[in-house]
Amino acid sequence: MDRQRQVIMPDGSALTPDYRDDNITIFSNFSCIPPVFESVRLDSFALLLCVDGSMQLEINCRRQPVAKGECLIGQPGDVIANCKTDNNFNGEFFLLSPQIIEECIAGNERWSRAFRLKDNPLVTIPHDKLDIYRLYSRILLAKTSTTGTHDPYARRSMISIVRAALFDLTADMGDNIDCPSTVLRQPDILFRRFIDLLKSRRVKPRLVGWYASRLCVTPKYLSAVCKSICGHTAYDLIRTTILEEICHSLKYSNRSIKEVAVELGFSNMSFFGKFVKAAYGISPKQLRANLRDETPV
Repeated sequence: MDRQRQVIMPDGSALTPDYRDDNITIFSNFSCIPPVFESVRLDSFALLLCVDGSMQLEINCRRQPVAKGECLIGQPGDVIANCKTDNNFNGEFFLLSPQIIEECIAGNERWSRAFRLKDNPLVTIPHDKLDIYRLYSRILLAKTSTTGTHDPYARRSMISIVRAALFDLTADMGDNIDCPSTVLRQPDILFRRFIDLLKSRRVKPRLVGWYASRLCVTPKYLSAVCKSICGHTAYDLIRTTILEEICHSLKYSNRSIKEVAVELGFSNMSFFGKFVKAAYGISPKQLRANLRDETPV
């Protein structure tokens, strides 16, 4: 069990976790964030529980406050930027690999939906349960410090603890997630595969048919499934994801607008300009200026 590997931030600073392996990273009593923290794209699920004080950050170019008793859920592909905390901030921070999430929540429809929707990344934790979540962190750390490298049950034990914490978090989601059944259905599996495929590509095709053909369904059926699960069509999800990529590149990179367009698969600058203007009513140049000035778009 490895406690030494550091997490390197975009500015070159290093954060030393209390524990880290290929699937789980734990920062217990997390209170210090490097002063320069511009942006980082998640490749794991991130759970940030604010135990005291408050935090402000950007997630996918949207300002998000996190208050005491709230848990922020970040997903692979999300871009976290400009984290700022007050002097009283303290929290518990976990990074969980997609593999361990799948292992822990397989067959749980509520989690399968919750972890793939971005509309509201916050879960409010009841005041009397904050200590329970902190206890999960301490149990995991105690387990990693006492488990031998040849313990055949070490991984199962760790997964059981993580699963228990996730089920508690599921309960605290309450009625925010529409979940008529506890059985994972074929449409949910298709939706998950679609989102995974969408996030896996840096240059994202804009046609629903491209994704449908690789998922062996018709575009109409794929859109109907997406609409039934999250309220948005497949094209809506593709378009929203592409716009997030555009905003991120315009705000945080120093590449020219033409370079950004080409990098994201827009070989025609005219079409790129029309795509941005249709979404925001302004040109890519003005969008970049607004994003950097933190003007709402």
